[in-house]
Amino acid sequence: MDSLKQVFVTAGTTLVRHSRDGSKLYVCTNSILKVFDVLNPEREPEVLDILGKVSSFEVGELNGHRYGIVTSKSGVCEYYDLDSLQSMGKLVRSPLSLRDAVFTHGGSMVLCGGSDGELKLVALGADASIKSVNTGDQVTAIGYNNIGDLAAVSLSNGDVSIYAYSTTEPVKKHVYTNITEKHKLLDDEDEDDLDMDDAFGTHPPEPKNVAGVCGCDWHPDGDLIAIPTKDKEIEVYDRADFSLLEFKFKGQVHEKSLVDLKWSPNGAHLASLDQDRKLIIWETASRKSVKVYSLPENGCSLSWGRGDNDFEIVVGTNHGHIIRYESVVPIEETSTRAGNVVADEAESGSESEVTGLFDEAPEDDFIVDDDGSGYVEKKRSLDTNQPIKHRKVVVDEPAYRPLFEIQPYSPGGTPWNGNRKYLTMNSVGYAWTVKLESYNTVTVSFFDKGLHNEYHFKDLYGFNVASITEDGILLASATKGKKSTIMYKSHDQQDTWIRTLLLQPGEFVSSVTLSKNSIYVATSFGFVRKYSLFGRIERIEKTAPVVACVNSEKYLFTVTYNSGSLNFNVQDLDGKYFQRNEHLPLALAGGSYSSYPLKGVFFSLDGDPCVVGSDDFLLVLTRWRDPLQASWIPLLDTAAGVRKLALGDDIKCWPLGLLKNHFNSIVTRGSEYPSFPLAMPLGIPVKLPITGEEEEEDPEEELVRHITLGELLNDAIQNDDVVDETAQERLADISVKYDAALLKQFGQSCNDSNLHDAIYLASKLRDERALHAASKIAERLQLVQLVNKITKLREARLDWDE
Repeated sequence: MDSLKQVFVTAGTTLVRHSRDGSKLYVCTNSILKVFDVLNPEREPEVLDILGKVSSFEVGELNGHRYGIVTSKSGVCEYYDLDSLQSMGKLVRSPLSLRDAVFTHGGSMVLCGGSDGELKLVALGADASIKSVNTGDQVTAIGYNNIGDLAAVSLSNGDVSIYAYSTTEPVKKHVYTNITEKHKLLDDEDEDDLDMDDAFGTHPPEPKNVAGVCGCDWHPDGDLIAIPTKDKEIEVYDRADFSLLEFKFKGQVHEKSLVDLKWSPNGAHLASLDQDRKLIIWETASRKSVKVYSLPENGCSLSWGRGDNDFEIVVGTNHGHIIRYESVVPIEETSTRAGNVVADEAESGSESEVTGLFDEAPEDDFIVDDDGSGYVEKKRSLDTNQPIKHRKVVVDEPAYRPLFEIQPYSPGGTPWNGNRKYLTMNSVGYAWTVKLESYNTVTVSFFDKGLHNEYHFKDLYGFNVASITEDGILLASATKGKKSTIMYKSHDQQDTWIRTLLLQPGEFVSSVTLSKNSIYVATSFGFVRKYSLFGRIERIEKTAPVVACVNSEKYLFTVTYNSGSLNFNVQDLDGKYFQRNEHLPLALAGGSYSSYPLKGVFFSLDGDPCVVGSDDFLLVLTRWRDPLQASWIPLLDTAAGVRKLALGDDIKCWPLGLLKNHFNSIVTRGSEYPSFPLAMPLGIPVKLPITGEEEEEDPEEELVRHITLGELLNDAIQNDDVVDETAQERLADISVKYDAALLKQFGQSCNDSNLHDAIYLASKLRDERALHAASKIAERLQLVQLVNKITKLREARLDWDE
């Protein structure tokens, strides 16, 4: 049944929205927002004063807190706290009207647009930055896909443009040309200056239609988008290929323009409202209309709510009323559209998820190790099942745990940010997951947009460790249970397989790694399994518990935990060890998961193992192909390096890789981890921490840097481990720069009349031309004795060459 309720005494656009859990109904018109308690309908609504000339209203949640955004025809977008019912400030001021705004990136940002044709993305944190994109025409409505970070932007010329907001630089993915009705927005129109009703029950005269432009709406699973067309139909497209029409809804038809459309929360139905007072309910599975309602007055917005066992719909009207339709469709029905799912059926069981690397432990779990043994006794608990006066302290069985606990680790992975997190990230691309009610979604993106198209799939297993290459992605579920699920998917969608890995009690997959020719899966109990790219197991090895692993086309690098310290191993893909159980010089963090010792683990472009620890130093392993000769060289203080290149306070960086002589990273502001949308990678030139001073040029650092880079590259070339065809040219260039750095110090020693140091430096010069240049410097400074010694050195080298 339907019920008509007067909310405002004035006629005008009445916008309705439900909270995510359906417990609150928000109804707003010009200058007033009313909040109804759905669970206690007899309560008087709470009231909040808002902007006048309202053009849009949206509700969002972030970390369990409800917020609202309102745009106005006067060009203002304002942000409200809907729990405390107060304004959080104005986000955007525009000289022309703003027409729509939506929460994006899990509620942490707002996207708005209007008559100036600009899409403005606004951060809601302390860094209230604004990034704009010119759409080429007036923005009339915005539909946002929070799973894939896609915006469907309706324009006044009838186009719908799809923008990807997964990075800070939005990308236009597709344009539906002339698909919707054209709307020319006039900023001087005064749509809401309507006569007041006498508020005493008499029905007001029918106002002109003041409904806004009907925008597009995304299906809750993020795959489908419903677009209202100029032919008054509803066309549905799949984001896997925006150019192909998925289907049209059939059955009943709209004879007048659509005003609003919304998918039900479970995606099983779609509701559409038109200017002819008609509300149609469409079923997704059958693609047909299943119910039609005739409204008593013109509607301008709709919202899905939850009853006890059914979904209901609330419609806001042009008279300041709301119309409630109860028991529209049952809640238990779900969309039967299969979509892009990684498996037909997920296993259910008693497995407990290992929540991940970055979850914070409660304060009571903080560990104090007074005796230095690395272990503490479990805290005694209180028996709370007894009445208070009978409660007693219960002493558990002696239980101990190490100061450091292995957690699932993926290079570039981040903790949960609301309902989303990055699974893995490197110089090739990144994968992120969004947690929904009954499953997760995984989206795979690439920094080089020409490499592969972005794609997504449903995840029924809760994958939380991953590895990505140019060819594919490997994922695994890290659960403490009897089994773990491993999945490989090639980016071209030609190869996909799933395997189940049996585990011992308490064991979980701690890390996975993928290269062009092999796959490794490591566990917290130290089992390391090698698979082919086709899912066939080829080798298994038992080692110390594995913290992290990465592999190249020829080598496997593992970090293990044993006897209270981190160790590392380097071996080829056949299992031959080059370095075994050697100490890794990274400090272990005591009791704080947020200070996990590893930020990044990867192979450099030239094939050398690299790590970045919680101290922010980039370490590269040198001489590791020779027994007992391996050493870790600090190539860069990444925190200092990013401060020199990026402006602002609280600047940090997140490791991606080492490309030649540049550290590739993501700049973060005000956070340890990359947020959404993802910033573009930044290359930081390597600079060894020689003096600790952040000088622009340091001849000593320059010299040691080129010695180190030359040694690394020469070793890789000698062992045929370099894939870069310009490696020999790079080595020659490093040699020239090495001599140049020596000549700078040689010149300084000459100026200081330090002749012994000068001749020592001259003896280190490699090229004859560099020795000749040194001789000229000494000759210019009239250091005759030094010139003679350099001449003898040159002659000796010529004799040696002959």
